[in-house]
Amino acid sequence: MSYALTGRPHMRLANHPIAEVTPKLTPRVWAEISGRCHVSDPAAIQSFLRQNPAIVPLLRDSPAEIKSVFGNSPIILSISQDQDIPGWTQLDVEICTRLSAKQATKLLAEFDDAWGIACTSAAGGKICFLLRPQ
Repeated sequence: MSYALTGRPHMRLANHPIAEVTPKLTPRVWAEISGRCHVSDPAAIQSFLRQNPAIVPLLRDSPAEIKSVFGNSPIILSISQDQDIPGWTQLDVEICTRLSAKQATKLLAEFDDAWGIACTSAAGGKICFLLRPQ
């Protein structure tokens, strides 16, 4: 069971398939992911997902969760490295928006409460949801 910062079980992730089976990154699954998101470096992201297969089901579900809060905002996937932690890489999920910074930040907080924090926790901190102004 996954917990948000409140310490309460996060109901959407409590019974998520990640707890049962972690699917491989098949061509069909990759087509589904890349069809919903702009992929900045397909080879790097596919490699990352193969090294971190637990992220695959979370990434498959994230666009619908993003859409529930941000509407049809474009999503960009990229890989970033933390310069303070050698060898640490993560998947950045950038939510593109034309909203004001104040409004976008408010929606990101709502998204984090509903999905983002629990998703990041379930992914071992290897996925990060960010805003990208348009």
